[in-house]
Amino acid sequence: MTLDDILDAVEQSEPEQWQRVHIPIPYDWDDNGAPNAHRILAVYKPDVDISIALGATIEENLSEDWHHKFPDKHARSLAVVVRYRGSPVYDETFASVDGGRYVMPLPKRIENGSYVLEQAELPFARLIYRLAGSQGDSLDECLRRAEITIV
Repeated sequence: MTLDDILDAVEQSEPEQWQRVHIPIPYDWDDNGAPNAHRILAVYKPDVDISIALGATIEENLSEDWHHKFPDKHARSLAVVVRYRGSPVYDETFASVDGGRYVMPLPKRIENGSYVLEQAELPFARLIYRLAGSQGDSLDECLRRAEITIV
């Protein structure tokens, strides 16, 4: 199986095709040797060799203009890692915003100061939004609230 095959399977999947397990999966370690762990492991039911680990904190106090549009201004960046047979094969940085209520991709800031997300990123972003257990609104509503434009 190639990396493209794995990523295609992930992007074309539905959240119901994943088994979520709440188990710590080490991502990295701090200077004292304490683990920074993912909080969720999602296993792809049609091919259990494919999994996604998510939730390890990259930056505890993310500070970007776009996430201040939510009622709770606290946001942190977190790692999302696609794995094949337990080995990391692809990773993305997402943000946990509004005090942890929503998990969404980090947008890119463009020259005019606005933020954008590419259309091609949406299938993976929507899957992670649902697997992370985001509450309430849809990812599309969160992107609108944050004034992130899809390009």
